[in-house]
Amino acid sequence: MQAGMTPSAPNRDRPKKWRLWLLAVIAAGLVIIPLGLWLARIPLAEVVTRRYCASKGVNCSLDIERLSLNRVEVRKISLTKKGAEPVTIEALDMELKWPKWFVPLVSSVDAVRPGLVVDTRDGAVRVELLDAFQGESTGDGSYELPPFNISDGQITILTDAGPVTGEVSTSGSFQREVQAKLILQPADLSLNGRRLVLERGEAELILAQSHISGSADLSLSEANLNNVQANGIHLEAHIEPGDDTFYAADWTVTADRIESDVANLTALTTIGSAKVQFDGDPALETARIETAGM
Repeated sequence: MQAGMTPSAPNRDRPKKWRLWLLAVIAAGLVIIPLGLWLARIPLAEVVTRRYCASKGVNCSLDIERLSLNRVEVRKISLTKKGAEPVTIEALDMELKWPKWFVPLVSSVDAVRPGLVVDTRDGAVRVELLDAFQGESTGDGSYELPPFNISDGQITILTDAGPVTGEVSTSGSFQREVQAKLILQPADLSLNGRRLVLERGEAELILAQSHISGSADLSLSEANLNNVQANGIHLEAHIEPGDDTFYAADWTVTADRIESDVANLTALTTIGSAKVQFDGDPALETARIETAGM
């Protein structure tokens, strides 16, 4: 080629082709990388969750079945820690909303068959495994717990007299109303020579506007308290809030037989009602008790 001659057409097109290839690679990267992350979002989320639990000294096992912008579905959740009772959840579904960019909020929670052990021994109330997650910040403190539904919950309450197991279901919103139902299974409780044999127990409670109302139904086949022995005991109780300062309660207690150092009674029935004032220190305002027996 003579000096001063211009490059051939293929040579002139070569830089343009490289630029086109570079743009194509960048464009593909912008598509493929987010797509790959989206397709791998479930295993990535499981890894992040397990690492977070490990940083708290807790072993987490879970299967994320669905992870989208508006819903998360998790199955077979198990939290374990050495020396602590495990926490399990069979299924957990959460609805999400996005009030701000990159700031998701849980708008509702649905949990199926959670399992929990509550330790009330020595006058304390604690779930030892969950203590590892205490102190977590929730931002500016304005976050409100979302509406929830918990079905077929399995609970074990450890007491100084022995364990009590039961089933709990609850639903609602703390900003409006929460309903809960608890069913206790048979239990034999004894402490310092005193004994209670529980046949069954059931309670239904409603929390609305910081007021509690509800009912309880309890059956004991045997009770031995100091010098009093009783058999075939049944208790029904109801509580209703009045205004902001008092609660009204009524109850019925029946017993097949009660024996003590001073009296022996059979077919005992006690009906009562009371109003408790909570304006300052709690005070019994009125009470009525009627007893019949042989």
